[in-house]
Amino acid sequence: MTTIQDFGRSGYLSSGITSSGAMDTHSLALANLLVGNPMDAAGLEFCLFGPTVAFDSDSCVSVTGGFSPKLNGAPVKSYTTLNVSTGDVLEVGYAQSGVYGYLAVSGSFAIEAVLGSMSTNTRCGIGGVDGNRLSDGMDIALRQEEHRECKAIIPPVEETGPLYIRVILGPQTDRFTKRGLDAFLGEEYTVAVQSDRMGIRLEGAAIETINGTDIISDGTALGAIQVPGNGQPIILMADRQTTGGYAKLGVIASIDIPRLAQAKPGRKIRFVSISVEDAQKNYADYCNAMKRFASEF
Repeated sequence: MTTIQDFGRSGYLSSGITSSGAMDTHSLALANLLVGNPMDAAGLEFCLFGPTVAFDSDSCVSVTGGFSPKLNGAPVKSYTTLNVSTGDVLEVGYAQSGVYGYLAVSGSFAIEAVLGSMSTNTRCGIGGVDGNRLSDGMDIALRQEEHRECKAIIPPVEETGPLYIRVILGPQTDRFTKRGLDAFLGEEYTVAVQSDRMGIRLEGAAIETINGTDIISDGTALGAIQVPGNGQPIILMADRQTTGGYAKLGVIASIDIPRLAQAKPGRKIRFVSISVEDAQKNYADYCNAMKRFASEF
């Protein structure tokens, strides 16, 4: 499941076209900074197993995420600027931790943006390379090739124990009983195997409702937590549908979306309720910190 992704396309939800974009925008941003790109430039996103890439020109690349890449068969570090030469082969390999990884190339790719984004939407068949995941033997042209001064970023430390995720309750909490809401905030949930770019399915205590959760379909936001009839929550992610007919008991705080995206099937999740104001402050602080960090590159 290797696709080209940037930060996604915005402004087209009303036309039924979701944003797509990287599942973990933080890891993509770091990969881009290492090769001198804007943080939101397009890179390769891969899931659990990364691609093997051969270069037919000199370039500069980086790999982020919990992967242990090899260059011409020799181990190299992730979260590091890698200068590659014509004929070099980079093997990303399997994820040692987390789910998603990113490969950025200096200058990004010489492909056309669709509706303002290079992000691949495989369900709509747009973006990236012909709207599809990348396949064996595919050629991707680069915008530029250059060597850069090598830089490195300290890889994030893998979190152990339950993953605590912040959530803003609403907009349809009135469709759930107090016991249901208490279960959601008090119990531990497990990431299900059926999770993908569209949504992360959770298994755990059923969330009790008042006369079911069917509603007149309305818009969905990134991180919205829908509860279908079986009471098992689904968190809507990058390739989510634009509208949904199940009540939403909350929305994941933006700052925690990348952390949630990296939760493997079987990972334990606990939810903590915060206010809209706290969520906005946390995200603003993060954005400001990333701008300061980017200025060092």
